[in-house]
Amino acid sequence: MLHRLALDDPDFLSCVESAMADDPLYHLLSPSELQRKKLVNIFSSRLLRCSQSPMKGYCIGERIDAAVIWSDLSKKRDYSRLDSLKCQLRMLTSGSMREISRIQKPFESMGKNIVQLQNQCDRYLSLLMVDSRKRGQGLASQLVYPQLQKYDQKNKVCGVDTFNPDNLPIYQNFGFKLVSSVTFGDGVTNFQMIREPTLSEW
Repeated sequence: MLHRLALDDPDFLSCVESAMADDPLYHLLSPSELQRKKLVNIFSSRLLRCSQSPMKGYCIGERIDAAVIWSDLSKKRDYSRLDSLKCQLRMLTSGSMREISRIQKPFESMGKNIVQLQNQCDRYLSLLMVDSRKRGQGLASQLVYPQLQKYDQKNKVCGVDTFNPDNLPIYQNFGFKLVSSVTFGDGVTNFQMIREPTLSEW
């Protein structure tokens, strides 16, 4: 059953840490699972606290077995500059700045691509996570399809990006198309995708 996700739920970030520590980006930044979880927490906190667009989240399971966050790019929201500075400070003291600095140029290229992509979109799938123990059960589809149906009815264009190549066929099945990518090295690539609204039956 789908539930609205409280983005300030203290359990949420710990769930994201566990679900996304195996993401290729974090493997590129650190071989340590503990350090990867720390970086996931920092990046996710920045997303939640410093987004310039309002967000809505949905989850499955009382312990958040899976969750999705959508950003409404048609609107702007105020965010705390102090929170932004705190996130930057956490990044600087994360112990991974050397690795992050090494991929600064690809990060900048990725940022430009995502800005261009978001300028074409009304909604952005900012985060999709499924607990590793619950994968293969169709939870991602249960989270994403209902919202896509609503966006189709409202003629909304959606965007997403991912570092996980295993996610490409999943997003393509949702109707997203690959429009650009940025290679970070060591086999790690960020893929940017867009989805036009469709009137076809689900």
